[in-house]
Amino acid sequence: KSFDKDLSDDETTMNEISPFESSCSDEDNADGMTWSERELRKTIKHMENKVVELTAKRSQIDARSSAAAKIDAEIELILCDRDLLKEGLDEFLVAFAEQQREDVVSILEIKARTDGKKSLNILVSCLTCH
Repeated sequence: KSFDKDLSDDETTMNEISPFESSCSDEDNADGMTWSERELRKTIKHMENKVVELTAKRSQIDARSSAAAKIDAEIELILCDRDLLKEGLDEFLVAFAEQQREDVVSILEIKARTDGKKSLNILVSCLTCH
């Protein structure tokens, strides 16, 4: 007789429907396990399979996370290098602009001295001519 056949509609009690109640026939017990033991073993096996499946998924995610972390680190290094180059470029441009300004001032000073000498020469020429 099977578990379902053991239940009668009018005389069913909690003890009769308990999965731990040994109400299986010898045929169902051929493997030496009761119905409840078989069901528990199936549940345990299912849980173990699920753990293996989830562990594999976690490993894949960890691998992706690890790869993503490496890429993030590489991006961060590139951004740091870029920022250093930008700072260096800014410093260079400031220094270049200062040098250009100094060069322009020097050129203007030289021009003023030269123009001053020319003006002085013209003035001397004019004074000596009259």
